[in-house]
Amino acid sequence: MPAIVAFTTALLMLLECALSQQLAVVPLAAPTNVTVNCTDSRASVHWQYAEDANVSFRVYVGDSEQHEQHETTHHSYENLSAWVWKSSESAMDVHYVSVAAVAHGSPSDNKSATFTYNSFRLAEVECKLAFPDVDVKADDRSVIVSFRNPLRHDPQLRHVTRGATLRFNATYDSGEVEAVCEPYQNVCRTDVTFPPGSAECVTLKGWVSDPVAGRLYFGQSRRTCVKRSSGRATLLIVLTSVLVVATLIICVVAVVVWSPLARAPKEPLPKCLEVAKLTLHARVGCCEADGCAGHHRLISVGDSSLSVSTEMESLPLHLEEEVQEEEEEEQKVEDDYEEGCWGSNYDCSHGNMVNLDMGDGDQAVGYMER
Repeated sequence: MPAIVAFTTALLMLLECALSQQLAVVPLAAPTNVTVNCTDSRASVHWQYAEDANVSFRVYVGDSEQHEQHETTHHSYENLSAWVWKSSESAMDVHYVSVAAVAHGSPSDNKSATFTYNSFRLAEVECKLAFPDVDVKADDRSVIVSFRNPLRHDPQLRHVTRGATLRFNATYDSGEVEAVCEPYQNVCRTDVTFPPGSAECVTLKGWVSDPVAGRLYFGQSRRTCVKRSSGRATLLIVLTSVLVVATLIICVVAVVVWSPLARAPKEPLPKCLEVAKLTLHARVGCCEADGCAGHHRLISVGDSSLSVSTEMESLPLHLEEEVQEEEEEEQKVEDDYEEGCWGSNYDCSHGNMVNLDMGDGDQAVGYMER
């Protein structure tokens, strides 16, 4: 019995060892459908794996000179761009990416794909840069096609294409136009003249050439058409613009003409001179030779038609022409009557009564107060 038990135990151990060796020989399934996406300057790789969900993946990225390794638990790796655009030489090279499943430290077989942005090199995947959005505007004679210069506005392209020029073709139904965009230009543009009756639509393609390493291609842009306005609408816009400009001109002229008048309005005739004018017309009055420099109050006037009661003010610095004429006439009268009173029999130097001869036999009595 002990011999039988020992034999049975040894047999079981042999079977277990053989079974474990057989299981170890079974390889780990490799990822499937390894696909590189590189429709613009951002590149990534994706794959499928239908086996044990607890496996991880090992990603190898390389080119003709070097390679690197990354670990991930996802079914994709999004950072291929950092590898491709690290230098101008790398941007023109052919790259490969390999993916293996890893479980318990043992990797599966690799599944690989090759790709390049250089149209002069051969690879499984040929990558093209995305063309920028195109703007198409029309004038009376031609169409202007423009877009932002990707060599200045894309940070990855700006890093690897310094000093390079962008060439592009604008293709339409009956021909195409080739143009060059320099690296210092913010906006690339060209003129397109369409034949009469043809569709005013264009599609663009472009490339960046390296005289040594190769060429980076931009994929074809979407078809973009121009929309022209009708002649009637254009005429309406022109007429509206003319009316607006004419109105602005009239307003400006009005402001220029009337602003000085508004800033310096005509001053009314001083009350002192109004009374002086009244007395001069009556050929009588009482006013000092200095031009009524003091303040006087006319208390009363005998003739009711000339009844005045007002406060006389000092003369302003600048007089109107009419006032100047009255002053000259007043000065003439004062020169004729050196005593300081005009046609008066009374001494008015101390504020006495004044006899005003109004002419035609009429007289008025006034009292001037200093």
